[in-house]
Amino acid sequence: MSRKRNAQLLAAIFGKGAPSVRRPLSAVALALVLCVGAACLPGCQPAPPAADGGEQSLAQTGSGGEAAPDPRLTFMVNLDDDEFQDVPLVVKVEGEGADGEGFSRQYRALPGHVYDLSCDPGTYRFSVEADAPYDDAYLCVPTSASCVYDGEEGQEVVLAAKVDREAMEAAAAEKAAAEARAAEEARAAEEARLAAEAQAAEEGRKAQEAAAAAAAAEAQRKAQEEAAAAQKSTHTVYITNTGEKYHRDGCRHLSKSKIPIDYADARAKGYAPCKVCSPG
Repeated sequence: MSRKRNAQLLAAIFGKGAPSVRRPLSAVALALVLCVGAACLPGCQPAPPAADGGEQSLAQTGSGGEAAPDPRLTFMVNLDDDEFQDVPLVVKVEGEGADGEGFSRQYRALPGHVYDLSCDPGTYRFSVEADAPYDDAYLCVPTSASCVYDGEEGQEVVLAAKVDREAMEAAAAEKAAAEARAAEEARAAEEARLAAEAQAAEEGRKAQEAAAAAAAAEAQRKAQEEAAAAQKSTHTVYITNTGEKYHRDGCRHLSKSKIPIDYADARAKGYAPCKVCSPG
């Protein structure tokens, strides 16, 4: 396909500001703000090997944007922060070939490496989300960009990645606040637990004291009853020389004889209470 035809395709996507295509490889500088990585995501489409039999790391030409041997669509990530150069990030690539077949993959990319999509001619969109970096190492500014690939001239999309320090500081502050809230909630819960235990202990102590007082009162009542019974069992009654009953003092059956005897002894000897005076 001629450069004129390719320019027409780019114009259809970008308008008058479409990037130019140069042989053998034109660097389409798309202001796509991304972050870091290298190799294919778990569960995503594995990257094809390099044309020269390189590793399955998506790296086509190593680093530095060297020209690919074939007219392929490639991308490279440039990161603005040296601190995270070795942290991979997720690059999402979606598009549609000239035959209408859809294309959707996610790649793990490292800064400074060129990655070959091994795709058919068509329109492709590159995007990165704020949480694209692996292991939550940092946050980046969400962004996206598109390009048209004609399959005849190689194109390289350069992704200008940018670390979102402001978002990272906000996330760190929110995390610290959440940890502080959790610590305060834990402290309050512990205080509530200790207070509940103290209240339960106090209630238990009061219950024990009440039970002890009730037991003491019951013991006193029984002692009083036993004392009364003992006193009753030792009072004096009277028997006669010939009768089999015991009597109270003054009973009419004591007119002929009156012999004093202890109540318990009278009961022990088989005497029965008089039905007239009811001595108990």
